[in-house]
Amino acid sequence: QHLVTLVDVAPGADVNTVAALLNPVAPTITPASLSNDLAAAAGKPVTAVTLREEDLAPIRDQLTALPNVTLRP
Repeated sequence: QHLVTLVDVAPGADVNTVAALLNPVAPTITPASLSNDLAAAAGKPVTAVTLREEDLAPIRDQLTALPNVTLRP
């Protein structure tokens, strides 16, 4: 059983930085895709990706340091 973590992005998040961190493990995530998802969510946070622990571990601290980015189990 793999532990997974959801990466939630809220309006105001730096989509360029979030995409740069997530794109190596989730190549479909780009600044444009995050912006489109946020626009479609009408002001609500969106789940950008679900990551396995081994994919999250190297970027966890960088993600948690970003405003409007939340990690949840």
